[in-house]
Amino acid sequence: MREVLAGHVDSGAIPGLVALVGRRGEAHVEALGTHEAGGAGTPMRRDTIFRMASVTKPVTAAAVMILVEECRLRLDDPVEALALQHRIRRARRARLAGHGPVVRGVPAGTGLRSAGHA
Repeated sequence: MREVLAGHVDSGAIPGLVALVGRRGEAHVEALGTHEAGGAGTPMRRDTIFRMASVTKPVTAAAVMILVEECRLRLDDPVEALALQHRIRRARRARLAGHGPVVRGVPAGTGLRSAGHA
């Protein structure tokens, strides 16, 4: 793991990183590089505190991989069963057919203006 992470720092793609990998009760921490580009600044340490932004996708990916590891989800399972928009569309079809719950919202693929909600 260290070699792969060090390659990203050495190439200049990122100035530094702190990575934590935990599995089966064991934890491995790597702290590489510095706080500033070009190798300047304070070196990263395992207890370095820094701002994180846009972590929705990595957190979701980690959660999915945990579910895969626990055999509660397969990577080739259809995503429609989990997707909120799919469930909303299904509920709308049921409502239009005269039964099912009333669902508020805008159908996927339509803008707010075209749906009369602007």
